[in-house]
Amino acid sequence: GIESSLNDVEAPRQSDDKQSITKLLSTLRKNQRLTVAASERISIILNSLKSFARLDEAALQKADIHEGLESTITLLEPDFRKNIKIEKDYGDLPEITCYPAELNQAFMNLLKNAAEAIESKGTIKIRTFADPEQVHIEISDTGVGIPPEKLEHLFEPAFSRRGKRVKAGLGLFTSYNIAQKHRGQINVDSLVDRGTKVTLSIPRSFELSVQ
Repeated sequence: GIESSLNDVEAPRQSDDKQSITKLLSTLRKNQRLTVAASERISIILNSLKSFARLDEAALQKADIHEGLESTITLLEPDFRKNIKIEKDYGDLPEITCYPAELNQAFMNLLKNAAEAIESKGTIKIRTFADPEQVHIEISDTGVGIPPEKLEHLFEPAFSRRGKRVKAGLGLFTSYNIAQKHRGQINVDSLVDRGTKVTLSIPRSFELSVQ
């Protein structure tokens, strides 16, 4: 009687202990996977940051435009909210001689502007292509757009204080100067409530003038 009762009590305890251990092991495995994923993510971000800044390389050099875009996109992921979809249409681009860190800064400015222009839900499309003279980086958004009367002031620093896209002015001003430094240009097409397309064009062959 008593021995049978003790066995009945012990059996559930053993079962409970087994379930607890199984649950603990499952939690440990999950935490291990999360730790590995976090470590991999940190490694990706660090590599992207290094590529973005080109800290260990000379200022003027041959560079892969797509590599610069990818590192910039990785660093900007927090700015690309869940309601923003990123689409890529990369063409066949040659490596070009440029200041990679500065071009990456221009990419960052243009992509941040595109993200800030999207108020609720939208898409940012990055398209690259080349012609015999230039390579082109086209960044389109489905955001609020820019009124025609403000397009002519777009590359002025003060535009950031007057326009609806609050931070667009200084970023575009900086990007414009970077394009000019590379003997290139930036073209902007925009429709209010439809979106904006910014095209950064850089010569395939760029030689620095020595003063």
